[in-house]
Amino acid sequence: MTCNINSFLILILVMSLTLSQFTFYSIADSPTPKVHFIDDLPNLDPVVKINCVVGGGTTMLHKYEEYSFDADITTGLCACYAIWNDSTTKITAYDPFKVDKGQPIVHWSIRDTGFWKSFDNRNWNFYEKWFPN
Repeated sequence: MTCNINSFLILILVMSLTLSQFTFYSIADSPTPKVHFIDDLPNLDPVVKINCVVGGGTTMLHKYEEYSFDADITTGLCACYAIWNDSTTKITAYDPFKVDKGQPIVHWSIRDTGFWKSFDNRNWNFYEKWFPN
């Protein structure tokens, strides 16, 4: 019986030490990330219209104008639609389950070649092209 109690206590000790190594992190513990768009289209081009599910409503951006909103990371993906000239595209502006997870801000540069993404506003990666309507 003493052996069973000692084994049980050792098991409890090992489990508690093992669990103490993990940090229990919740989405609610992190600050709300931002989604930031900037219109980097050529000077003579018309405005770009952006409609984001989380950001709400349609926003029209002119050359070098910026648009930001808080991503609602508790509900999942943040989808946005953009219309420019005779082209349109859909992007996932913030994905809390993949590469965007833990990023405090996601920058989007809207260019004539498409959408470019950055986490530091310096290193840009091509994300999605424009599609004719």
